[in-house]
Amino acid sequence: LSWKFSGPNASKFIVYRSEIGQPLALYKSIVSTSQEFSDDNIKPSSAYTYAIKVVLKNGLESKLSELITIEY
Repeated sequence: LSWKFSGPNASKFIVYRSEIGQPLALYKSIVSTSQEFSDDNIKPSSAYTYAIKVVLKNGLESKLSELITIEY
């Protein structure tokens, strides 16, 4: 997954993930200098839904990004 965030005040990005039919849950926290993520914890022939949220240096959080579903 990769994303673009052009604001200067990002503290970190939070990746949410779910397997099909399950609710999204916090999955990983990514440092703000990175805008990509590779999921190495997947099952073959499965599908996962992801969303990203940015946390700003002042602690405020964005809304969740649009959902993306990836089949492996």
